[in-house]
Amino acid sequence: MLELGPVYGRIIAKRLWSRLHHELCEWLKVFVVPTALFSALSLWSPDFYPLEPLLYFQVQYFWIGVCGSIYYLLQRRTVWVALSIFCVIANLRIVYIGLATQSLPPVPNPISTFRALVFNVHTSNSRYQEALAFIREERPNIIAVIEVDENWLRSLSSLADILPHSITSSRNHDNFGIALYSAYPLQNSEIKLFSDVGVPSISAGIEINTQRIKIIATHPLPADSLAYSIERDIHLERLREHILSLKEPVLLLGDLNVVSWSPIFERFIEGTGLNNAREGFGIIPTWPAWPMLLYPFMIPIDHCLVSQELRVKNIYRKFVRGSDHAALVVDLAVTYFGIASSPKVSK
Repeated sequence: MLELGPVYGRIIAKRLWSRLHHELCEWLKVFVVPTALFSALSLWSPDFYPLEPLLYFQVQYFWIGVCGSIYYLLQRRTVWVALSIFCVIANLRIVYIGLATQSLPPVPNPISTFRALVFNVHTSNSRYQEALAFIREERPNIIAVIEVDENWLRSLSSLADILPHSITSSRNHDNFGIALYSAYPLQNSEIKLFSDVGVPSISAGIEINTQRIKIIATHPLPADSLAYSIERDIHLERLREHILSLKEPVLLLGDLNVVSWSPIFERFIEGTGLNNAREGFGIIPTWPAWPMLLYPFMIPIDHCLVSQELRVKNIYRKFVRGSDHAALVVDLAVTYFGIASSPKVSK
């Protein structure tokens, strides 16, 4: 009887592997089939609700296709291999966007450099001290803080020693409060309303070594419903018109609730002439940053967009406990572009 032990062990192991193999195959099918459907939609590039949000996860669709291709190739399942490879090809453009090298020329004689930061703190987040410690560690010259309420503004006021100039618009009844803090005096700062629902944005000028730059902080509605999707698009269109009316170079910071490869985002970039600061640095997803189980599903919805006169030296994200967004940190170089002035300063 003792000699039969190893035989029984091998039989049990074989049955367990067979069962595991069957379950893996079935679970992979569950992912590959809808992924193939959504990948087909990505070729159409719909920009309307509810199809557009499905395209936010094209990076994930690509990797599901890669896993499916490898697994089914080893299993010699031709149909499933073909379906998985289709998922890879249909979403390959998105991976290329993330891996493409930076197309902008080198910085020509920068007269100054500065650091900008966009941080969606998440209104209900009460880890104020951790957020403040993070900001002090990064030492930004400009920071756009998204989803602030009165509690957040009271906490952020302690940064006056490093960011003495500010303009804020808090909201206690939703997640659309916004604030801009600066180490430079703010010029002609104002609260702007780009949507019909009264969501505030901020427009303010700064001057660095006589060079004027317009800073815009904004947070459109998410495309959670048809009505919200329409309002977000209206917001972005009016923001585009505002940017085109400006004479100064623009630094746009915000949670735009749209991914870098969305047709809506691409039209906004083309229509404003701004550059995506991520270009040449990777996809850099920022949401959802919590809980950790959602890390594989993160997408880039927090953005920094810049005019041609500004050059991106580096961009990276930082995770801060309590927020469902990672902060986006951007190091910028300013070149001489001949727009200098000293308008009225506001605090």
